Amino acid sequence: MRLLFVFLFATLLFSACRKEEIVTKDPRAKLSFSADTILFDTVFTSVGSTSRQLKVYNRNKNAVKISSIRLAGGNASAYQININGQAATSATDVELAGNDSLNIFLKVLIDPNASNMPFVVEDSILFSTNQNEQSVQIRAFGQNARFINGETLSGIINWDNSLPYVIYNSALLSAGSQLNIAKGTKIYFHKGSTLFIAGTLIARGEANEEVIFSGDRLEQIYSDEPGQWTGLHFLRSSSDNLLNHVEIKNALAGVRVDSLSVNANPKLILANSIIKNMQVTGLLMYNADVKAFNNLIFNCGQFLVYGVLG
Repeated sequence: MRLLFVFLFATLLFSACRKEEIVTKDPRAKLSFSADTILFDTVFTSVGSTSRQLKVYNRNKNAVKISSIRLAGGNASAYQININGQAATSATDVELAGNDSLNIFLKVLIDPNASNMPFVVEDSILFSTNQNEQSVQIRAFGQNARFINGETLSGIINWDNSLPYVIYNSALLSAGSQLNIAKGTKIYFHKGSTLFIAGTLIARGEANEEVIFSGDRLEQIYSDEPGQWTGLHFLRSSSDNLLNHVEIKNALAGVRVDSLSVNANPKLILANSIIKNMQVTGLLMYNADVKAFNNLIFNCGQFLVYGVLG
């Protein structure tokens, strides 16, 4: 016990007397980075991206003091950064221990502009250390879209393929109304959103120019992720619906039909289409009247086709 006490006392004394880590001012002590360019997949204008990570390494044996970390675009930048848990557009006098690293997380929010084609938004993160100026480039591809936010759609409505549509907080096609969707049109749904159809939905795609219904996260990590939105829901008053050459993906239940037809025609004709990556089921029918042929339904969490009550 006496020897243990002496050892602990000596350890504490050594720790108390140990000098602070040396901070080098040698210009040769540069930083290194996990990437020289941070790329974001296509982001809709006014919709924020997921986060990207940049690691900053000090591979020197001594600490360095980073005089400044800043976005070149400053407060006007479309990007947001978080440095070791602190959200800011810049930071000063950041000390980084020898052979240590820090994390920077980045997001982008692209303002709307008049272009209907993808465009590039660029900036850079600037690092000043021991009179060295280093930078990491940031690049995002943005695209405009037409936004439908919790709206009721009424009358005869035509959607074309010149811009994608993004549905927030669901949308309702009212009874007696008709929505015509042209070939090649893309409709994206924000998390938890549904298109409720009380009227008539006509989506006429063609081979290689399908009508796309999908979640609004376009990053590669979400390309096959189910459950991103709720699905297409055909209500009791809906009639004479057509989905031809469409692709429906990454929802909770791709197509839900709640009732029999209100006339002599099927409530829904589903043809030449793909339904995939559903969290629960591809085609969900309750006492429903659906004609479906030449479709591919796959990769669903519980059921490909689920029909109950006749």
